[in-house]
Amino acid sequence: MLLIEDLVDFTNAWFYVGILCPLFLGLLGVSIHTRISEVKYSVLTRKIYFLALFLLLFIDNIVFILSVKYCPHAFISYLWSIYVPLIVLFLTIIFCSIFAIKSLSKYGFTIHALNDMNGIFFFVIGTKISYCLAYGSLCGIIWILVDFILTLVKLLLIPESFGIAYEDNKKYD
Repeated sequence: MLLIEDLVDFTNAWFYVGILCPLFLGLLGVSIHTRISEVKYSVLTRKIYFLALFLLLFIDNIVFILSVKYCPHAFISYLWSIYVPLIVLFLTIIFCSIFAIKSLSKYGFTIHALNDMNGIFFFVIGTKISYCLAYGSLCGIIWILVDFILTLVKLLLIPESFGIAYEDNKKYD
C-alpha cells in the first residue's frame, strides 16, 4: 500500500523547481503584459511579445512534465493513467486554440486580447491535470494548486491594473 510519504519527496530538487518555475515565469508574463499594454509598440513588436508569452507557457508545461517525471509517482490504472489524460489533453488543446484564435481575431494583438484569453489559462491547467493523472503524481497536484492560485490572481489583478473595460464592440488593432 502506498503512503503519502511515498509520493511526496521534499528532498527532491524537482519538487521546488515545479513550484518556483510558475512563479518566475508568471512574473515574466506580467512584465510582458505591461509591455503589450503600452500603445507605443508596433503590431509586429506586440506579435513578438505574444509569441514570447506562448513560449513561456510552453516552457512552463515542459518543466511541469519533467518535474512530475522526476518526482515520485505511481501508475494508477489504464483508464486513469492513459485514456482519460489523452482525452483531456487533446480536448484542452483544441478548445484553447479555437478560443485564442477567436480572441485574436476580435481584439488583435492588444492587452484586451490577453485579458480575454485569461480564462484559457484555467483550461491550460487541464493539460497539467492530464500529465498528473498519467503519472499518478501527488506532487503534481500540489503544483496544480499553486498554478491555479497564480492564474486566479492574474485573472483578477491584470484587468484592474491596466484599466481594461469592455464598453464598446469596436475592433482593436
